[in-house]
Amino acid sequence: MGGEEEYLAGRAGYDYERELTSTAIFEQTGELFSGLEDIEDINAKLDTRVRVSITEDMFAQLQWVMDYDNTPAHGAYRMDHRVILSLGWGF
Repeated sequence: MGGEEEYLAGRAGYDYERELTSTAIFEQTGELFSGLEDIEDINAKLDTRVRVSITEDMFAQLQWVMDYDNTPAHGAYRMDHRVILSLGWGF
């Protein structure tokens, strides 16, 4: 089957949101996956963002996403970071 592996994993996660002002919201989600057969096989994702309403239909958002892999592939880093600045419109 081309290198596919099957294993059991546990998952823990959370979702947090807080209104900072009448136009700004802080949001954070986190997930942690752990292998049940190999407890040291851990993957995690943290997504943090601040969203600001510019008009009734337009918003700006600054987001930081961190991915963690305790056992990365050869030549890969354990931690990856992305920072995203976006504009959005509601329809």
